[in-house]
Formats: sequence, C-alpha cells, structure tokens
Amino acid sequence: MKVLVVTLHDIMNFGAYMQAYAMQSVLNGMGHDAAFLRFTSWDNAKYRYKSYVSRRPQQLWFNLRRGFAYRPYFRTLLSIDDNSVTTPFHVAVVGSDEILNVQSRYFHHAPEFFGNNLKAQKVVGYALCCGDSRYEDIIRTDNAVAGLAKMQALSARDEHTRTILERIVQRPVPRVLDPTLLFDGSYVVEPAREDKYVLVYGFRFTNDQIASIREFARGQRRALISLDVRNDWCEYAIPSSPLRALGLIENADYVVTDAFHGTIFSVLFQKRFISFATRKKVSDLLVSLGLEERDGRHADSLESVLHRDIKWQPVQARISTLRNQSKEFLSASLASNERTGEGVSAAA
Repeated sequence: MKVLVVTLHDIMNFGAYMQAYAMQSVLNGMGHDAAFLRFTSWDNAKYRYKSYVSRRPQQLWFNLRRGFAYRPYFRTLLSIDDNSVTTPFHVAVVGSDEILNVQSRYFHHAPEFFGNNLKAQKVVGYALCCGDSRYEDIIRTDNAVAGLAKMQALSARDEHTRTILERIVQRPVPRVLDPTLLFDGSYVVEPAREDKYVLVYGFRFTNDQIASIREFARGQRRALISLDVRNDWCEYAIPSSPLRALGLIENADYVVTDAFHGTIFSVLFQKRFISFATRKKVSDLLVSLGLEERDGRHADSLESVLHRDIKWQPVQARISTLRNQSKEFLSASLASNERTGEGVSAAA
C-alpha cells in the first residue's frame, strides 16, 4: 500500500528527524511503501532559512554546522514534492510531532497538517500533538476543525491533545505511542568519541536549574556537553547529526533534558536521567511509563534523582504493552475504511 506521511521530517531538529525515521521504518516494516510529503512553497522555505539566521556570528556558525550535519540524513527519507503528487495515495498518515501546534513559530502551519488538500483515498491522524496550543487556538485556525473531523482515524500522543481533539470531533480519540517508541528495531548510532560527561539536551532551563546542573557536573568531575543547542553555560556545544546525537546520548554518564525526545531516548538507552517536564507532553510521557520520579521539577536535588536506580524491567514491559496496542491501532486504521479509535486507549 502506498502511504503518504505528512509531518515535520526535514527540519533541523533531532526529535523531528527521529520520529520521521521511525515512522517510515514502522510503515515499511508493515509491508507498505511510505513517502513523506515535502512542502515546496516559499512560506515553508522562509522558516527553513530562519532556522539558520542569527545576528550572533557564533550562533550563525553553529546553525550552519548543524545544517551541514543534517542534510545527508534528510536524503535518506524518501519524499515527494507536494506539487508532484498526481496519483492519489492509498492512505495519508498525518503525524506525529507538534504539527497541530499553531502557536509555534518554528515551522509553516500548512493546511495539510490538519488533513486538508491531501491526494489520498483515506486520511489517518497518528500521534498528533498540539504542543502548547489550546482548544481556542485550534478552532480559530482556518479549516482545522473541518479537516480533523474528516479523518477516518484519529489518535493523540498526549493527554492535552487527546482532550482537545475529542472536544473538536465529538468522538473518542485514543492515545498512542510516539513513533520513536513504536519502532522496535535497534537504532543505528555513531559511537561517541567523548567520555566522562553529562549530556544536556534542552531549551528552557531556568537560572536555578542551570546552577544546579553545573554544580552537579563539578561534583561528579564531568564535562557538560550541550546537544544541538548552543547553551553557553556548558563547556561544549555539539551541532550533531541524528546518529551522532544518538551516540552521545548512549555514551553519556548522565542525561539532563527538558525535551520530549531527549526523555524518550534516555529511556530507550536506559540512562541515568532527569527530565524537567515543564511541558505537558513530557510530563504525560513520564506518567505513562511510570517514571514520574524522574521529573526534575519536584526533586530535592539533581543527585537525589540521578543517583537513584531505575527498575527498567517494568518500564520495558509497559512500553511493550503500549507498543502492541499502538501498532494494532495503526494497522487497523490503515486497513479499515471505517472510522477507527472507539474503545482503544493505547497509552491510557
């Protein structure tokens, strides 16, 4: 079956690339032929260029190095230009990532993200996420409600999004796993050359959190390496490719993050980690995996979390159960011509 995937697959973001890679791998593993929809409009290009631009020379150089690191990997994801789709695909899978986050200023909010203007016999929403957008933000977006209501199957990645979608479409919407957790193969990594370090992957650390992170690293005699973000308070900032990023996470002594996919790969690589879950999607993820104790917002200190062992067996069992349920939802959604989702709650 020819499947068109509509998501953020070609932006300079570790999580965005990895969820796209995982989704393509899962769909192809199911026996389908998956291709990503590549947007060619000037509106989309403007956001791409803005991700490089900075008035600070050091930040500009950092962004350019990230761009060069990512470019070869974008070519590994089979894609088709939006103006080149002539024959309708069997199914369009919209998701995942924050494609419904209309408040985000980091990407062009294409109507296709809401299921509109797609040349496909059926449209499925998988692991959709509204990010920080509210119900009121979504319904004020042109054709968003109509597009979502027409999807034959609809699912959400987090509780915040599920609540919004159910209010819009007036039918049950199940929660499912992010594609990076749906993928049950082994991720290929580029082994890290660095050792004895605390890996920092995040965007919204407070001054108090920064002070605590630096104090912890000094106490452990570990360097601070900032991944993909130029956090000036770290000794090193590395603009890595996706596979190099995986290697840096895998080889870290500790991981400090506030990011959704930073948390996911800390779990997949079974790292000693702490996640400052200031965003709903991150706190929901920790709760769904039974890892609320790794939420740094409620910790007495970094040491109290990072030096506490994690019982990985129940976490892995939980992921396995949710993965099976999520795959069942996706398989049923692709195969059925009926609306899918009622009675299924993959990550409840």
